[in-house]
Amino acid sequence: MECAGGTAEDCTRPVLQGEWSITGLKNPYAAQKPVVELHVMADMSNKNTENVSLMPTKADEIINPKGAEQTLSFENGNLIVACDNSKSSKPYEYYARNATVGHWLRSVDMSNSRGVAITVKGDGSGSTLVFSTDGFPRMYAVDIDFVGERTIEVPNGEVCNNREAWDIYKCGTISQFNYARVGSFRLFMHKVPAGKKAIIQVSKIEAMIENRDTSLIDPVLTLNGVKAAVNGIIPYDHYLVYSEGTSAKVYGSNWKFVKNLPVTAEGKLEAVKGNNTFRVTSKSPDTWLSSRIKVKDTENVIKIDKP
Repeated sequence: MECAGGTAEDCTRPVLQGEWSITGLKNPYAAQKPVVELHVMADMSNKNTENVSLMPTKADEIINPKGAEQTLSFENGNLIVACDNSKSSKPYEYYARNATVGHWLRSVDMSNSRGVAITVKGDGSGSTLVFSTDGFPRMYAVDIDFVGERTIEVPNGEVCNNREAWDIYKCGTISQFNYARVGSFRLFMHKVPAGKKAIIQVSKIEAMIENRDTSLIDPVLTLNGVKAAVNGIIPYDHYLVYSEGTSAKVYGSNWKFVKNLPVTAEGKLEAVKGNNTFRVTSKSPDTWLSSRIKVKDTENVIKIDKP
């Protein structure tokens, strides 16, 4: 299924004040019983005073390589990146897998702070800004569909892989990555709509310290108004899987079965053809979740005859 905003199948959000919700999940197939998967992630926040700044500290730290696709400037403590596509009838798109755009050196261990908080002054251009590591990179994408200053939290550099039309091969984010050995960062415009000019200002970039002493407590899954209440605790880096009936399964980080949890359901969960609405409420107020609602094409079954 797809969720609004271009994330395919997997939607990552924090449970804020006990509620996590998303609309516009699109099922292209016939109405059916789905499989709901929730992954409990580490707690993190841009308000944590122990977060680590990833910003440069002065202008001469910025490296704009010769023939750079995009350049970067640093003025009054702010990073500024611009891309003029105002005279084109086609959308601009660029994947900076290598150091072909403005970047800066910064050695940091992000193994316990994989999430990034980016404070951006948006121009409403509808463009997409990307903050990226070096190497086979991890990229943090921000859609600039707003005007004014906002802080966007992205829990890890793998979230972008589930964006609609994101090319994991062009940008190199399909590979494994060592968060403990990051050597530099870059900031660039990934997309700018046709006939638009984007000028984006970034005032803060922080690696958010992870709190892994967290869990999801008594979650209630609601799909298109039908509720299924799960009784129990799902620890950090564990998975909850539910489809129907009176029990849900919990798996560990390696997908080894851990236990069953009792479920009280109002009815049967159904993913309708077209748009769906999914929500999770919980007794744990601020838990990051990654969700996957799995459906399949039941009308076009591929049969393989084995010898």
